[in-house]
Amino acid sequence: MNPSPCAPQSTPAPRRLSGRRRAGQSGFTLIETMLVVMLVTVGMTAVFYLMSVSARMNMDSRSVMLSYEAANALVDYVRQQPYTSVVPVTNATFGNGSGATGGVGYTALSALNNGMGVYTITNYSGNTDLRQLTVTVSWSLNSVTRNESTTVNTLITTGGLNERWQ
Repeated sequence: MNPSPCAPQSTPAPRRLSGRRRAGQSGFTLIETMLVVMLVTVGMTAVFYLMSVSARMNMDSRSVMLSYEAANALVDYVRQQPYTSVVPVTNATFGNGSGATGGVGYTALSALNNGMGVYTITNYSGNTDLRQLTVTVSWSLNSVTRNESTTVNTLITTGGLNERWQ
C-alpha cells in the first residue's frame, strides 16, 4: 500500500556526524582548536629559529668588521712611519697595549673573543725599496669551537704614501 500523498509523513531524526554542528551551536570543536594550536606552534618555532640564526650572523659579521678595523689600524700606523723605520719583522704581535705599535688596534681586538693580531714585514720579491706588510687578526667564535681569521696585505715603498706625509 502506498501512503496517500496528503497524509503527513514522518521525517527521520537528524544524525550527528562527527565534526559537524547542529544548527544554533557556536564555538570551536576540539579538533579545530588543536589544529590552530599546532599551526601557531610551528609558526612560532620558525620565527624563533630565524631570530637565533639572525643574531648569530649579526655577531659573526660584527667580529669580521672588528678584525678588519684592527688590521687597518695597524696598516695606517705603519704607513705613517718613515720608510727607514719600517724594517722587516716576522710574526710580531700588536694590539696588546705594549710593544712597538703602542697598542694600535687594541680597542677592536679586545672586543673580539680571544682576539690576537700578528704582522709580518718583508722585502717584497727581494727588493729593498718595496716592503710587504701582512696583518692577520684571529679570534674564536662560540668560545673555542670555531677559529676565524682575517688577513690584510699591503705594499709600502720609499716614494709612496709613507714619505709624502712627512
